[in-house]
Amino acid sequence: MKFIFYRLAFAMLLVITITTNCSAPSMLSSIASNPQLSSIAGLLKQTGLDKTLLGGGSPLTFLAPTNDALSKLGGSALTDLAKPENLGNLTNMLKKHIIPGNLDPTALLAGGLTGQGGNPLNFIKGADGKVKLGDMTLGDPIKSKGGTIYPVDGIIQ
Repeated sequence: MKFIFYRLAFAMLLVITITTNCSAPSMLSSIASNPQLSSIAGLLKQTGLDKTLLGGGSPLTFLAPTNDALSKLGGSALTDLAKPENLGNLTNMLKKHIIPGNLDPTALLAGGLTGQGGNPLNFIKGADGKVKLGDMTLGDPIKSKGGTIYPVDGIIQ
């Protein structure tokens, strides 16, 4: 009887472990697999911030500029920003999009948030019911291991 109990307990533990480990991809995997976020995935890798978003440390919220948002920089601005001599500027810009903590929309709207770049972030609920930061609109949250990703249609300057 004891043997059956231990086998059952082991099987349940195994199922829980597998379910927990397979429940959500890492933040970087979620970003890299989203076609709207392919440009930001490359920039994160170039700056080394991809390692920050792998889910190994504290939970984060990432406001991920979409490809369309990055294209609004216009002309050669993004190409220039991605040059090795501008790596520090690019890293600082991207840090403004990272918020400590795994935040849902209600937590974003509660206020008092600061990006890793030291920038205050004041979210509001727009007339359309969507969460906004300045003139940027946040897309639906993407839950991942290590935090939450919100596609955004702009760039925090």
